[in-house]
Amino acid sequence: MNEQFLPTVLRTLINNIDAVDDGIMVEMQGLADKVYSEFKAIQGIIKNLLIQGTTDVVDTTDFLDNRWNELYDSGLMKLLKEYKDELSDKKDEESVAFKNKVVEILKNSVNLLPSEAELLTQLKKGGKNRGIDVYTMRLDKLRTEFTREFINIDEEIFDAQVAAFKRRIVDIFTEDNGGKLGHLLPVSDFDTTDEWLTAFAERYLAKSRYDQFKVAFVMLSEFSLTVRGFLMHRIRDRIDKLNPTCYDDQRLSDEDEAKKIRLSLSRKLKDVKEELLQKFQDELFREPNRVFYAIISEFYDRLNFSYQANMKDAEKTWEKFYSEHLIEIWSSEFQDDMKLSELYRDWSELSDSLSKITKQDFTSNI
Repeated sequence: MNEQFLPTVLRTLINNIDAVDDGIMVEMQGLADKVYSEFKAIQGIIKNLLIQGTTDVVDTTDFLDNRWNELYDSGLMKLLKEYKDELSDKKDEESVAFKNKVVEILKNSVNLLPSEAELLTQLKKGGKNRGIDVYTMRLDKLRTEFTREFINIDEEIFDAQVAAFKRRIVDIFTEDNGGKLGHLLPVSDFDTTDEWLTAFAERYLAKSRYDQFKVAFVMLSEFSLTVRGFLMHRIRDRIDKLNPTCYDDQRLSDEDEAKKIRLSLSRKLKDVKEELLQKFQDELFREPNRVFYAIISEFYDRLNFSYQANMKDAEKTWEKFYSEHLIEIWSSEFQDDMKLSELYRDWSELSDSLSKITKQDFTSNI
């Protein structure tokens, strides 16, 4: 008996050990991510402590004044407005990728219909498999599978579009020809733009003066475009027409009943497809582009008009933000003025050492 059950016992033990190991790895990975995040925060604090005496060497007010128009008007806000205008021009255009996918779904929906042979097999089972019962069940299945095809658009189309949309905005804020914030919070430290947007809002916009900016960045990080969110409630009434109304329940032979069910399913699906295509052509193919425009418009307005409805007040708030972080953002431009100072040498050596430590270093030893 022991020999008979020993392999089963050993397999159970091994499976339990593997499950425990997986749980430990997940826990350790989470801990590593948390430690790395705290390390980055400490790194920033150390940098600030080392460079707090910089104002004795460089006039930071003049430094920022000389660069402000190039950074703000000709860089960051110019690029952001250009992207907003670009999306404005597209807001009444059809989303090509979305349209192509919907047309493909409607075209291929005929493949969701059961064959006559499949229906005949089911009818021959008897019992509750009368014509109307089989017809109703097949309509329910058709409606569910049809809906699922639309839900799949999220992963196949919308996820990539949203990621590209957010990436474009993050690039505007982080690249040197834009907001230069990549020097403050490198994009390479994060797996996704959502993580960068959230981290930037939490780390650098915590002060009350930046409340509206923080709302904008959090809103952008949480933005998603989904079929359930903007589409299903607008086409559901069409899909619900896949129902058993007007079905003639007159008893026929199983063979003739199978043909009748197949023909009725096909006709209902054809009618629904035609109504859906008309609905999409009338308005829904344009909807994704309109959503993207609405989001960037809200984002842009919060960054420019959130303070007493005055763009100048918003600009002064941004100027205050950059003045608080200008040494990190323009660190390379401080080198000439600071290169002879002990402060700069300390900052440069420590900065180089810290920058070589990556997120991977925190996880590779797990």
